[in-house]
Amino acid sequence: MSLTTSVESSDDVHTMTENPSIHLAVARKQKEWLDWNASRNVTREEIEALYRSLKHVDAGRKFSRDGMNEC
Repeated sequence: MSLTTSVESSDDVHTMTENPSIHLAVARKQKEWLDWNASRNVTREEIEALYRSLKHVDAGRKFSRDGMNEC
């Protein structure tokens, strides 16, 4: 499985490039979250419940495969 994340705000990107310690802190927290999330044993019922709880979420448009893979 491949997971791609991105920072949406250009201010956040600017801050991280101006201050490498912030970038490292964000990367460290992201890795901690990924490690924690990957180590969980989640049942199918929990995943389906999550999807049901997010049914109201609407991005406002459809995403293409290329759009989903952009960094």
